[in-house]
Amino acid sequence: MLTYAIISAMGKNSEIGINGRLPWNLPADMQRFKELTVGHTVIMGRKTWDSLSVKPLPNRRNIVMTTHPQLIGDNAEIAGDLQEAVAMSQNVENEVFVIGGAKVYAAFEKIASKMYLTKVNGSFAADTFFPITDFTHWRLIEENFIRKNNNNNFDITFQTYEKID
Repeated sequence: MLTYAIISAMGKNSEIGINGRLPWNLPADMQRFKELTVGHTVIMGRKTWDSLSVKPLPNRRNIVMTTHPQLIGDNAEIAGDLQEAVAMSQNVENEVFVIGGAKVYAAFEKIASKMYLTKVNGSFAADTFFPITDFTHWRLIEENFIRKNNNNNFDITFQTYEKID
């Protein structure tokens, strides 16, 4: 069965971005992101696409939801809206990852059945916030705490949620 999984990192106040970038540099989070998404389809918005240092993300099928396809180029597949992105990702694999940004997360909230979150133990200046604030329909099924170290300047907690209804 096809699963849409939201994957995001956020600060204490649901911060996910500032000026088109992540507010932190956390190699452990990037490694987890890569391990989970390689070999799968990733769906993102244009601003998330713009923020990527490598386009397309290697070893993944990249679908960009945008109403401005001329801004993307030839390195990704274009979906004009949620319905088109869903149609493009059907019958491909068992898990499709929604990787941002805030508008795309909000669009997929109702149909996503899994979330992979990295909670960063810090508060950050931000202009973009994770839009899902009601977790009453989600059950925490896995949690892994990682203490800050030489590579990661903040304590982080990896969490996996499943939708319960």
